[in-house]
Order: sequence, then C-alpha cells, then structure tokens
Amino acid sequence: MRLRPIVVPRARPVAGYRLRPVVVEESAALARLTNAAYGDCERVGQADAAGYRRYLAESRARVLVVEEGAGGQLCGLCEIHGRDAAIEGAIVQSGHIASLAVDPAHRRLGLGRWLLTGGIELCRDTGWPSVELNVDRDNAAARRLYESAGFRPAYAFTVYRLDVRRRR
Repeated sequence: MRLRPIVVPRARPVAGYRLRPVVVEESAALARLTNAAYGDCERVGQADAAGYRRYLAESRARVLVVEEGAGGQLCGLCEIHGRDAAIEGAIVQSGHIASLAVDPAHRRLGLGRWLLTGGIELCRDTGWPSVELNVDRDNAAARRLYESAGFRPAYAFTVYRLDVRRRR
C-alpha cells in the first residue's frame, strides 16, 4: 500500500536520544540496525556495511538516524529519496520514505514518529510537494503510525509469488 501525507505531523524529541543525519562511516551500524528492525522479514540479515556504503554513495538518499545519547548506539533510521510522482495529472519530483526502522529494544518510545516527522520536514524543506511511502498491509503497527501522522492510502498492490523450485 502506498500512502501520502495530508499534513505534517508533530513529534517531540525523545529525552535521551538525538536525531541527526547519518555519516557514511556508520554503514556497519546501519546494516546491524536494519537487520535487527526487520527481524521477521524474509530478507533479514542481508544488509551489510559495504552495501550501505554503496547505497549512500550512489543513491543520493538522505538518511536520518536516532542515536541513544551523544555518540551512542543507532536505534532508528529514516531513508528519504526524491522520485517522480503523479500529482494532479503532472509528473513532479516528490519525496519518498524508502525505509523507517526502529530497533525492537527501542520501540514504543516515540522514535518512529520523531523519525517520520524529521523525514517529512526534510522533504518539505527540499521543496517536494508530497511524501509517499510503502507499507505492507500486514504491518498494522506501521500503518497505525503512518495514518495517525496524516498519511492516507493512495495506491495498493499485491505481490504474487510462485515457487518454481523442483519438488521431489
């Protein structure tokens, strides 16, 4: 399901944490965080430091992170891209939140909302007229967060899969 925001949500900073842009030297920490946050996903364990370094260098993505304390552990991330979107019949460059992830040990503290708000503000400050993101239909917690922040469904699709391995 693709969601678009209607309004910019409000979020307060979370005491004991800091929101900031990532630096490429944190690629290994980003990979660890991604693998921990998506622990129930079929692709878990596939993020690695080298892949994140390439991604940051080649994609022009902007990544915000939340860290515990100053110089502490990375606890969450928000990856933002520019991409083409159809708005009122025209194709325009718009924002896309490619990933929003919070380490399971740091969930339910408001970090996800803080990251989401930071990502939306970054898109707005870039001059993009809208922000989109994709969310799995089955991810009820993420959908509640996004919808409470003003996102509304704009497009839905289902991924079909056929296992073609030989069965014996």
